[in-house]
Amino acid sequence: MRGERIHTVTLSFLLLSGCQCLVPVDDTPDAAHATDAGYDAGLLQSCSTAQDCRGTPPLVGWCATFSTGDGGYSCIDHHCVGQCGPQAGQTCDVDHAVECLVCPRGASCIPPSCGGGLTFTYRVEQLACLGDAPLQLGDAVREAMDGGCGVPFYLATDGGEVLLGNLYLQSARGLSANLPLLGGECLVSELPTGAPRLLLDCPRCQVALGP
Repeated sequence: MRGERIHTVTLSFLLLSGCQCLVPVDDTPDAAHATDAGYDAGLLQSCSTAQDCRGTPPLVGWCATFSTGDGGYSCIDHHCVGQCGPQAGQTCDVDHAVECLVCPRGASCIPPSCGGGLTFTYRVEQLACLGDAPLQLGDAVREAMDGGCGVPFYLATDGGEVLLGNLYLQSARGLSANLPLLGGECLVSELPTGAPRLLLDCPRCQVALGP
């Protein structure tokens, strides 16, 4: 199941990004660090459509590697979310009863696939945030086998693991995640590299998770 999902989502990312290079990339570009300013929840922008979002979104270094054109904002669950290149400009709602991603607005709600998840630990490889970052480079994030329709993500802390949120396998639409620490609903891509990597596009931050 996961292999089929990786193939589908990776292909979708390549098609959306316009990338012409299918050779796996193992080298990691310089990480994009969060600003030093203290975090202010007021920095999050509300939106009805992607066109409501203003300014330049914080984007990680992988965007320049795998996408063409400048990044921009999408409107996901009424929050502005930074995305790489031509992926930006989407307007999506979320049916929270089933965590169904509805893109574009008004499209049918296809419930997420149940079952899946890998027992794998990522590290925060790159991050770019509005204000102070809630994560640090090198933080461990563990993906676990799910017991239902959400794949749990756990963040390692000094006091033990805490639930960061859940990943959802959106049928025919890729991946999403509900990660409150990163601002709520996020779009997720599996980066086409030589190792497992996830790109989290969230209201508060864009985060690249690597091995």
